[in-house]
Amino acid sequence: MDFFSENTYLNDNKNSGRKIMNYKSIKEDLLSVIPNFEDLAEILLDTNSVVSMVNKTRKMIVKNKIQTFIRDIERLSDSKIYDFCHAIKDDENQKVIFIEAINKVIDLDDEVQIYILAMLVNQYKANNQLNYYEKSLYYNINQLSKDDFAIYYCFYSRYILGNEKTNSFYVKQEIVNQEIVEIVLRKFISFGILKDKTSESSLYIGLCEYSPQLFEYLSLYFKDDDICNEYLPVDKEKNKMQRPKMIGY
Repeated sequence: MDFFSENTYLNDNKNSGRKIMNYKSIKEDLLSVIPNFEDLAEILLDTNSVVSMVNKTRKMIVKNKIQTFIRDIERLSDSKIYDFCHAIKDDENQKVIFIEAINKVIDLDDEVQIYILAMLVNQYKANNQLNYYEKSLYYNINQLSKDDFAIYYCFYSRYILGNEKTNSFYVKQEIVNQEIVEIVLRKFISFGILKDKTSESSLYIGLCEYSPQLFEYLSLYFKDDDICNEYLPVDKEKNKMQRPKMIGY
C-alpha cells in the first residue's frame, strides 16, 4: 500500500467504497514539516518497526525520569545515590518506599512532580515516616502538575509570604486568571494542604501546618525562575484600585 497514493481506502479495499482522504494534496506540507516523512510513513505501516520505536522511546523516557529522580535525591540529601542507598539498605520500610517511588516516577509527567517525590523520599529517610500532609502529596502527586505547583508557589510568594499569621487570604479580582487560580487552590484544599475558609461567593483560603513547608520546598525548585508574571498575571488597573486585602480569623 502506498501511503501517499492518490486515493487511499480503509483496509486498502477499493471495493468497500470507503475512501477516507486524498493525501496527495498534503504530502508537500508534511514533507516541509517533517524531514524524510516518506520514510517515517513506511515505518508507521510496519507494525514491528512501530513496536520497536515505541519500546526504544519508552526506555529513553523512563531512563531520563529515573536520572532526574536520582539527581534530585542527591541534591536534597546532599549525598551520592550510592551512599543514600547504602544508608537505607538495612531498613526494609525505607527500601520499600524508595522502590515504590521509582515505580511512581515512571508514570509522572513533570520534573517538579519528580522533585516533590524525591523530597518526600528524603523526608521519609530522615524521619522514618511521612506526616499526614506528606502522605497526601505522596498519594496524589500525579494529580498535581507543574502549573499547579507554580501557581501555588506564586500565590504564596505574592500574597502570603510575610503575612502567615493572618492565616486567611482570598483570590483577588486583580489576578487575570482568577478562575484557574481558584481551581488550583481548591485542589490543594482537597488534599489537605490548604484550608477552605470560603465566605459567600469569594474563595478564601487558610494555611495548614504544612502550607509554609511546601512553599519552602517549591522555593528551592523555582528560585531561579521568574515565573510568576506568567502563572499569576495581574491586571495593573485593578491592582491600582484594589490593594491586597487580608482577613484574620
